[in-house]
Amino acid sequence: MNLILKHHCLSDLWRSTRRRATQRRATQRRAIQRRGLSQVEVVVGAGLLTVLIGIIPSLNHHLQRVAKETRNYRIAVHELANRLDALTVLDGESLNAALVDLRVAPHVAESLGDPKLQAERINDANGARLVLTMQWTRTGSPPPLQLIGWLPVDTGSDVSQEPDSATQGGSP
Repeated sequence: MNLILKHHCLSDLWRSTRRRATQRRATQRRAIQRRGLSQVEVVVGAGLLTVLIGIIPSLNHHLQRVAKETRNYRIAVHELANRLDALTVLDGESLNAALVDLRVAPHVAESLGDPKLQAERINDANGARLVLTMQWTRTGSPPPLQLIGWLPVDTGSDVSQEPDSATQGGSP
């Protein structure tokens, strides 16, 4: 029995040693075979680099154009918001005089390149409001930028201050 056990242990030791040796030889063969790049790999790599070098400048140009348009849009929004804030606090004749003399700030006109600013005063059942519209040179033909501000209620205006019974939700 002792002899069988020793034989069994030696057999396992021999197999594991043989397995490790076989694995070592396979690894060495792979290392010997893969010492450089194949011609196909070099051609594929060069092709990818060529495509990237061709695409990157056009993407950069596109991103710069989008950044410029975004900057100009933000400038226009700030200009309209500033003008609307200044105009909505005015009343009566001072508002009419300011609307006649409405102009874009010089630094905004320089940045946007020939912007056109228009104002429209609307009095209807919904109340008095002021619509400012700005258009400037942009890519394509986008709609003009508009901001709307509600004007203070004049006590002498012809717009009714009393709510309708239909809008209150009451029964007739």
